[in-house]
Amino acid sequence: MKMIRVLPAAALTFVVGAAFAHKGMHGPGAKFDADGSEDLSLAEYTEYLKAATQDVAAAADKFAKLDRDKNGALSSAEFIAGLSKDGAAKSNQ
Repeated sequence: MKMIRVLPAAALTFVVGAAFAHKGMHGPGAKFDADGSEDLSLAEYTEYLKAATQDVAAAADKFAKLDRDKNGALSSAEFIAGLSKDGAAKSNQ
């Protein structure tokens, strides 16, 4: 049982590490970067939540919490860090 829990954590650690190492949107958020800005806007993040069958009613609040540098966009690192917080990593993407 412990091995099953360790593997997803290791995979998420790898993805987060890669996000910090490279500029631009990587990982599961990349396909929602519709304008190619290498960040996710609130509208793009909302599309991600819809695709992940997450509640979009609180999208703006979730977005604001994830946007650590308060620049109005989610970097890959900010987006990926939020995956484990909002349970979206378990979505049906």
